[in-house]
Amino acid sequence: MAYQDTIFKLRGSIGDLSFYKDKRTGYQVRRKGGPSREQVLNTPELRRTRENAQEFGRAAQASKRVRSILKRKLSCPRDSKFCQRMNSRMVKIIKADQIHGRGERQVMAENMEMLLGFDCNEQARLSDVLFLKIPVQYDRFTGKGTLIFPQFRPSDKILPVANATHVQLRVLATEFGMDDDDTDRISMVSSEYLDIRRATETVSPSLSFDLYPRMTSVVLIWVGVAYYSFVNDGYHPLSDLQHDTLAIVHVDIP
Repeated sequence: MAYQDTIFKLRGSIGDLSFYKDKRTGYQVRRKGGPSREQVLNTPELRRTRENAQEFGRAAQASKRVRSILKRKLSCPRDSKFCQRMNSRMVKIIKADQIHGRGERQVMAENMEMLLGFDCNEQARLSDVLFLKIPVQYDRFTGKGTLIFPQFRPSDKILPVANATHVQLRVLATEFGMDDDDTDRISMVSSEYLDIRRATETVSPSLSFDLYPRMTSVVLIWVGVAYYSFVNDGYHPLSDLQHDTLAIVHVDIP
């Protein structure tokens, strides 16, 4: 591995050399290697490589669908490795398929429970921000869902953050259809703004949502906390979302 130590900062390829920028070590250059695309597609000895690539492609596509659904409703709080971690979790789900052979394994509904507990932001995990049990109830046949918290003090049960005066609790229900189409539904509801500075204030938020999934769809229930600063009679999100959290707390399997 070679490192560039000149004023020239290159990206791309020249001949068999690839130039790129690494977040930690800066600009680097390396020689291209490995089999060609044609060799991967046609060489019998590389069959396992083809199988792994096919399954990873399915995992990446499933991960992209989940992320795309979230984008419809909010700017998802995430860390720098969010996409990578979601892809890895989907790979595990595909490998749990005991019906199809290698290279043909799929994202199966019964294995989607492996997403339970997935945090979008590893720097602010839900369990490290919200110190409460999360009593989610959801009935896929009626499409009705509720999240009713017992009475609590936000100043005691929600992690304080510099410059934040209030928070909102959020509940999202997202549909993941097993037929790979673009009709997945999403429902989102937020609490009132909760003051996290007043030690005497107690609240008992009740959040209700509706999501009517298709019969074969998986429903993912997410819970999150978003921080705000109250300034001049208005609530404003913090300048970045590094303290906001969102995690999967329930997976409803058809």
